[in-house]
Amino acid sequence: MQQFSFLIIDDKEENLYALQLLIESSFQNINILTALSAQEAVLKIMKYDVDLILSDVQMPNVDGFELIEYLQTIEQTKDIPIILITGIYSDEKYAQKAYRSGAIDFISKPIEDDILCAKLNVFLKIFNDKKKSKKLILEKDKLLLDQMKINSMIKNLDEFSPEIRNSIKTLEDEK
Repeated sequence: MQQFSFLIIDDKEENLYALQLLIESSFQNINILTALSAQEAVLKIMKYDVDLILSDVQMPNVDGFELIEYLQTIEQTKDIPIILITGIYSDEKYAQKAYRSGAIDFISKPIEDDILCAKLNVFLKIFNDKKKSKKLILEKDKLLLDQMKINSMIKNLDEFSPEIRNSIKTLEDEK
């Protein structure tokens, strides 16, 4: 099973540490990356495969909303699911803004550990199912390609078969 990779983004180290600790204590075979800014997060996304992003909304320079909008413009990052986490933007209009910008979830602090873990379990299941499906499709494609090669070889053999028979007949006639 492929390792699932989280990227946690928050400008406060204590928040990064708390989320990292929660995830590490609740899940196995998880790779956790952290970033203290959107800029650092983009560099990590470029360097590592990231399967899910948990990002704080309020950060200096580039906030969580702007980060999502930016990632949505890049082909390689537009499909990475992003959960926005907020301590101050719990108003419904910010939740709507989060979903409109492409977030798959919008969580207010204080975070309910059990609820967050349940949501992350769903994403892990979807991730693993997607990877299994991709693997099956690749295996089927390989089998199809192998079958096409075999069929081509049989066709070529059938086309040469009269020539081979004639050669064999000629050899027999010469005896």
